[in-house]
Amino acid sequence: MSEESLALATSVFGDEFVRWVLNAEALSIAADALAPEQAGAVEFLAGLASSLGEAPSLPDRWAALTVIIRAHETIAVLRAECGATVLSLDSDDPIEQILIEGVSRIFPALLLAGPPEDSFMIGVELFSAAVEFAGERLGLALLRDAALRRLFLDPASSDSGEIDAAALDRIIANHWWLGAGGGTAFPRIVAGQIVTFGVLRASFDSRPTIDDAIRYAREGLQIARELATGKVTRIPVIVGLSNVAFATQDTTADTPWGSLRVPGAIGSRLLHAPGPAVAGQHRAVSLAWVTSCEEELFRVDYRWPEDQGSHPNSWWAEYSRQLADTAAPVLAGINRVRFSMLLASGPEALAAAVVESRVALSPLTMITALPIGATGPLPMPNVVISDAKAEMIKNWSRKVGDQHPDSLDIGMRRILSAVAVRLDVLDGFIDAVMCWENMFGAANDTSFKVCGSLAKLLEPDDSEARRVLFARLVKLYNARSALVHGSKEPDIALAASLRDDAVDVALRAFRAAYSYPGLLSLKDSVQRSKLVMLGFADG
Repeated sequence: MSEESLALATSVFGDEFVRWVLNAEALSIAADALAPEQAGAVEFLAGLASSLGEAPSLPDRWAALTVIIRAHETIAVLRAECGATVLSLDSDDPIEQILIEGVSRIFPALLLAGPPEDSFMIGVELFSAAVEFAGERLGLALLRDAALRRLFLDPASSDSGEIDAAALDRIIANHWWLGAGGGTAFPRIVAGQIVTFGVLRASFDSRPTIDDAIRYAREGLQIARELATGKVTRIPVIVGLSNVAFATQDTTADTPWGSLRVPGAIGSRLLHAPGPAVAGQHRAVSLAWVTSCEEELFRVDYRWPEDQGSHPNSWWAEYSRQLADTAAPVLAGINRVRFSMLLASGPEALAAAVVESRVALSPLTMITALPIGATGPLPMPNVVISDAKAEMIKNWSRKVGDQHPDSLDIGMRRILSAVAVRLDVLDGFIDAVMCWENMFGAANDTSFKVCGSLAKLLEPDDSEARRVLFARLVKLYNARSALVHGSKEPDIALAASLRDDAVDVALRAFRAAYSYPGLLSLKDSVQRSKLVMLGFADG
């Protein structure tokens, strides 16, 4: 085997994929260090690479994915010859059997190098490969499964017709899901979605493995059967974050609402929401927040409903309301996660995470990255989070989970807006001072109560320091009031200083509030101000 063959294989398919085929754990591969079986595998991969050209363009990258999937059986043999453990693909469940075979066939695509930025096409290619392999076999198995057939065949009707290949083209249904949307479903399409589910779920792990993909696929089959029989269950939701990154690929931060992690390369691309690029390119999704939401089949139409074209009908308003109710806990959770990241960071490097997209991952629907959050440039620079800071995020998330009151949600959202959304620094300044008011504001004497409460909270023991801080806070507060009432705007440098000072005070106050006995259990800002300034509150 030549060094040229190894270089060609890794340049087209990537170091990670080649190491996987060779069953090699080393981060770098040297041609003269390979066993004969590994050398033979490299020559085979180099031959595949040569068929695509030595400098593949983006369309050829898709050809590389297709070639790898079609060469699945040969690659499996090569891996076994290189010492990899041969997976057992047997199952007593006929649907699970097809599912495992399909996942093992398309999983290697997750390891290919340099996926293009077109996230939609990545999902489509994986899905198309799954439908090609399992569409007919699994589609027929779905229609014969006691639970899953309910997705397409009305259990109240005995007229289902012959369940054969022709049935795959004549049987359709409309599904309306509370977690992952809705639309028209066909047996072949749902078969591809069930196979793809495990691979897509694994793509959001830092280091995807085929064992995990198969485990996720089995979980997806269980979810599908529960949903088909009318049960309420939970499906994974993945939120893509930018402007923050962990120092290492293996760093994680578990929170009460889900887990922060570095997604795999293709998982990161899948989290790119469709939309305009910024400065010619999309912001990279650097972290994934993995959580879950409730899922339920709200409505199934076994034939095209007569009212399909007129949404103002008896059920559409209720469906829309329940969709919003299902999404609300996820949105609240990601705000608390981002808030915990801010509390764990210092003023020199605020971890201002930006939400790019949200994916509700169901085995019964197509994956779609829904864009949410800001577009365009960002108000704060990208921050790398050390392992020590990641541990602090976990600690702060537990405090927020245990103590954060709903009455401070506005303040939380305003501080997130100030650092992660507001490109105009004066808008960020106004948002940050609104956060002060949410914590200690009142209808009368607002400036005195807000600034006095903050000064006492942040400087409880040093009267001189408290006096100086109070004067500074009043100056900031008056500057905000003047701005909103139409006074001349300051220059950009002063505006940035005002914003940074107001944000710093807000975050310091929040941190102190979580350690102040009884403060966060009070019902509103008036009672919080009384407790801090006077030492008592009405409740």
